[in-house]
Amino acid sequence: LEKPETRKKRDARVDTAICVGCGVCALTCPTKACMLEKRGQRVIHPETTFERIMLQSLERGTLQNQIFANPQTFNEKFARAFVGGFLRLPPVKKALMGEKLRSRFLQAMKEGVKRQGKEWLTEM
Repeated sequence: LEKPETRKKRDARVDTAICVGCGVCALTCPTKACMLEKRGQRVIHPETTFERIMLQSLERGTLQNQIFANPQTFNEKFARAFVGGFLRLPPVKKALMGEKLRSRFLQAMKEGVKRQGKEWLTEM
């Protein structure tokens, strides 16, 4: 909320640029002047840091760097380039970011990390 310029209670305004839609303002407003409106599409926040990092790297087009972490070998350089090119295709990126494949994608990433013996990463 912006600080009111005068002492009138009606002067406070919600800054929609930084509003995350948590609902705290609507729940604590004593006069019930604040209300939330439903969005067209539901926003699902990542549960763990691992999920957040995987989704952020997918959005930014750097997921291949998380999967193939050793740039010294030719095989991994090639794999990075190949997977990076594949993930940059608009239909692939759109599908992976969609709700239907998102949970399957994250589950597959978690399984890969567990197979490497680094399952502690998924609990962060």
